[in-house]
Amino acid sequence: MGDEAKARDDEKRTGQRAPARSRRWMSIALALSALCAIGAAAWYFVNEPKLQRPAPGVDIRYTAVGFRLRKPPIVSPTEEYVGPDGQLVYLTQEQFRAANAAAGLPIPGFDRRIAAALAIEDPDAQSTELASIVESVPSTRDADFTAFAVYTLLSGALAAPPETPARAETKRRVDELIGCRFVPTKKSMLAFPKCSSPATLVPAYVMAGVGAVPLLVVLGALVFGGRRSRRAAT
Repeated sequence: MGDEAKARDDEKRTGQRAPARSRRWMSIALALSALCAIGAAAWYFVNEPKLQRPAPGVDIRYTAVGFRLRKPPIVSPTEEYVGPDGQLVYLTQEQFRAANAAAGLPIPGFDRRIAAALAIEDPDAQSTELASIVESVPSTRDADFTAFAVYTLLSGALAAPPETPARAETKRRVDELIGCRFVPTKKSMLAFPKCSSPATLVPAYVMAGVGAVPLLVVLGALVFGGRRSRRAAT
């Protein structure tokens, strides 16, 4: 028994086995660090695609056509255009130009949807359909040009009279969507919409920083303990 006690004392003195309490707090610290790392990674991958990006430059014709749609039609629609289901819709000249401009977008099909939406006579129903078109553009980076071009084309129609609570709310929702997706650049020709709560990666950075602290403490303790063990052994 005396030899066993002496062996245990030697083992403790040389640092070959860390005390149970030290192992426990190291495990807790590493678990906290891992939890923070997982949270930071999750926040980053969820919110990074939502970060605001510079608004792409669009041809001035999109801006010009969109601006003209702010004025209510004063003539009867006479221009024919094929809708998304193959039906014929009748548009004013400015509406026809908007649909034609959308025909040149990288993502096909928006011209027909825009034509059908602009042909709707009920103002509230029209604004709802126009908003759904803007909202349907994919949120990926490769669709940024299409998203901003569609918004540029339709922002005038969304702001056109008559002003109703439903139309105002629809326009606010669309402006918020575009304002949170893009930031203005020198090429932006519109009065750029604002974003009330833009996506941010700050929480990810905070969690990563918090998680790094216990990890560094554990590493420091291991390095210090290793040096002390080597000194004791010599």
